[in-house]
Amino acid sequence: MYITKLDGIGFFGRGNTRLGRHHDVGAKIVTMSRLVAARGVKDNSDRIDAMDEATAASIIASRSFTCTQCGKCCTGSGEVWLSAEEAKTMSSHLNLSMDVFLERYTKKYARREGWYFVKQRGGTDDCIFLEKDQTSGLHLCRVHQVRPTMCRTYPWWPPLLNEDTWQEEKETTCEGFDHDDAPEIDLEQAMADYRESVRYIQEREGANIVRKAKKVGQKKKGFGS
Repeated sequence: MYITKLDGIGFFGRGNTRLGRHHDVGAKIVTMSRLVAARGVKDNSDRIDAMDEATAASIIASRSFTCTQCGKCCTGSGEVWLSAEEAKTMSSHLNLSMDVFLERYTKKYARREGWYFVKQRGGTDDCIFLEKDQTSGLHLCRVHQVRPTMCRTYPWWPPLLNEDTWQEEKETTCEGFDHDDAPEIDLEQAMADYRESVRYIQEREGANIVRKAKKVGQKKKGFGS
């Protein structure tokens, strides 16, 4: 469930690394790539909510989902975005100063001001907050109560409303998709998660882009350079 690529770097994604192609979502084409940092859509501000809510609700109502706590959505290549506001909430939850939390648990997302990536556990592709209960064997999130928006709204992300993408995620990442023991969909909550994921993407895409300072003496590329 980590992230893939949006403005060139991301929507959501984690685990499955094969979502690097175009999918027809509703009437519009959405570009996704999980290969680097987030599942995403280039210039998504007008594309990401191109699907009207009635269509989105109809698709979601036809799906089923339950979390089996397998932990697969919290492992694999990809990243998890974290806004400054979310980082503040999580640092408070862990009784840490913001500076200590950022140093210990995040890496700065250099392209968008005020955004971070959650670190992976050393030597693995596992989220640093993922823990395994030794008794039950189930995977638990250390910060589940205050987990990032992209984790909290999974799997009701815009790209996953596409049937092919849903099936691929089901086959490669999440065994809870269309699970036999899944309860009836709470459509109101699922739609709230869908709207929140759209808002979250737009918020991130609206953040200032950090421009790298040009090195002294560096020539400008182009004609005459």
